Amino acid sequence: MNFWQSFNLFLILLLSGGVVTLWWKLRLLSQEKNEPSAEQASDLQASLHELLAEIEKSSKKVDKDLERKQSVALEIIKIMDSERESISRMVEELKLESELLRKESKNLKEVKIQNKYLEAQRLADSGMNAEEISKKTKIPLGEVELALNLKK
Repeated sequence: MNFWQSFNLFLILLLSGGVVTLWWKLRLLSQEKNEPSAEQASDLQASLHELLAEIEKSSKKVDKDLERKQSVALEIIKIMDSERESISRMVEELKLESELLRKESKNLKEVKIQNKYLEAQRLADSGMNAEEISKKTKIPLGEVELALNLKK
């Protein structure tokens, strides 16, 4: 028998004992049949009216508090929706900017490559050989030789 089965059995026994105790007390009360006096009944009625008034007062207070909290919650939701829309717009703007930067970066790489080959041509025109141009521009020797041969 595991812990939960034991615990369940314990609760069943405890509840059974409580039911038997209540049954016994009700049986004793029904045997006594003591009727409350008019004064006791009046006091009991007054106590019940006070209790009902207090419950109604508390209920109204809780209703007002709930209405206030609901109003605050609705205001917070409006603010959050506005912020969400703002963030969504920012994300879209950032996506566009990112795409533009990617294109610009690609263009810059192409310009840099073109400048590298222009530099190689200028160095060749100044009399440098293919090996020296390759070392200076960091363009592979085969590419330099090809570019120089195509120029001729």
